Amino acid sequence: MSLLFRDTQFDPGPGPGPGPGPGPEARARTSEVRRSIRAVVIDDSPSVRTLLCMIIEQDPDMTVVGAAADGCQGLALVKRLCPDVVTMDLTMPGGSGLEATAAIMREAPTRVIVISSLTGPSNATQSLEALRAGALAVLHGPPSLRSDEFAAQARTIRDVVRSSASVKLAIASLGRSAAVDAPLDAVLLGWASARTAPLQRIVASLSQHAAVPIAVVCDTDVDPRVVAASLLPTSALPVRPVVAAEPLLAGSIYVLGAYAAVETRRGVPFAVPGQSQPGAAGQGAPAFVSFANAFSGRVLAVLPAVWDGAQAQMAQELLLCGCRVIAALPDALGGQRPASHGITVGSLADLTLPAQMLGPYVRKQLALRRHREP
Repeated sequence: MSLLFRDTQFDPGPGPGPGPGPGPEARARTSEVRRSIRAVVIDDSPSVRTLLCMIIEQDPDMTVVGAAADGCQGLALVKRLCPDVVTMDLTMPGGSGLEATAAIMREAPTRVIVISSLTGPSNATQSLEALRAGALAVLHGPPSLRSDEFAAQARTIRDVVRSSASVKLAIASLGRSAAVDAPLDAVLLGWASARTAPLQRIVASLSQHAAVPIAVVCDTDVDPRVVAASLLPTSALPVRPVVAAEPLLAGSIYVLGAYAAVETRRGVPFAVPGQSQPGAAGQGAPAFVSFANAFSGRVLAVLPAVWDGAQAQMAQELLLCGCRVIAALPDALGGQRPASHGITVGSLADLTLPAQMLGPYVRKQLALRRHREP
């Protein structure tokens, strides 16, 4: 049975779901109070549906416009209501949440967040399958209202829904189709923080005969000189922090600040250090797209698999530039451990790899490029 809502009113209808719905004040809202983020909840449990609707509607900027008990009903609702975000359970009668997510992405592309009790470490395979199906994030379902963890998990769910709504939906296949056979002219690694041990392992595994420039983009609050100093002892390649304009040459690693720019001068790409702009917080690192454009998209980009909404949008921009995007599983690049409310961009990437496979993969791509050269 589908549960439909009008404007910002909430009416869960009959069912065994525990706990009260929103009170009279919420029911008294009229269409004059329009919320900016519209969500559809898909879960076979009436109690979980009611709980998720209540959690989402506690944010004054969000409303639940519909709910469904299985994937087929959910797909029909998404087509009819065109929500901004969909929350999806994994196990439901009449088809799994994975199948429903894939169907939504195929027939009515929408931002999907998987919220299920089957997302712990013992169910990592299902979580990865959800990302491959097109989900932006995978979260554990809300605990009981009486649980000490309820408030924190409810806040995480709201944060995810809000962040997901800010991700522009670009069809990832556009980036994939452009990148499949594209020549590789550069490698881009990001984000780099002060804790660079995993990144050191990747850099150390790259061949000293690398035939392309390699750039490492720092997090917004990290000094490129600090990162370069930490990479130098284990790198077989020269490592240079970009503190003044200089050409990007094959066989060297360049550490760029988040706001650096890459320009083409007489056919040669030059890196130019930049400064943060007022109001730029949360907009991602301009150095990524600038670097991709300088090489006409012929870039292998290795990025963390979990970012916030603005950064996930930037990953889509890299795809649309024609870059080949590899998603590193959480913490693989040595950045801060992703928060539970991060947006997962593994579904956008051409490939998702664990940390120990990143170095060999990048090295293999560089070797393939050498074999293609005349």
